[in-house]
Amino acid sequence: DLTVLAAACDELLACGDRETAAEAEISLTEASWLRGDRDRSMGYLERARELAEGLEPSRANAYVASSVSRFLMLFGEDAEALRVGREALAMAEQLGLGELRAHALNYVGVARVHIGDPGGIDDLERSMAVAAQTSSLGELCRSMFNLGTVLWGQGQLSRAMALVEQMTEL
Repeated sequence: DLTVLAAACDELLACGDRETAAEAEISLTEASWLRGDRDRSMGYLERARELAEGLEPSRANAYVASSVSRFLMLFGEDAEALRVGREALAMAEQLGLGELRAHALNYVGVARVHIGDPGGIDDLERSMAVAAQTSSLGELCRSMFNLGTVLWGQGQLSRAMALVEQMTEL
């Protein structure tokens, strides 16, 4: 039941904490996505975007922007995912946030590949390198999975399988 988290979002807004409320909306987006409720997920995502609009760069805002990029990519809105992902990446770089840099590079990379830009592979490889450098194993696995998926789609089956095997070991 998402009502407790939704109520927490409302309370955060009542206290004037838009950043944390935006992060909570991302959590609602993910929970709805995982339940297969695309429409509700999109609604929460839009609310997160609205809450983060105009806020100063911060870890929370970089996370929200990177997560927005992720879900836009999952929704098939790759051009917008790329634009927002690049904003998240710039914020993460400005603030020295390695794990969020890896997170943003992951979705920028996938979005680039989806729009036909082979440079997205480089972004995914950089995402893996940054995640490994910052000991962000969850992000490393996610980047490996996404690169493997992209390579599989391009017919690079051996390399894709090797990545999935490495990811499974991690």
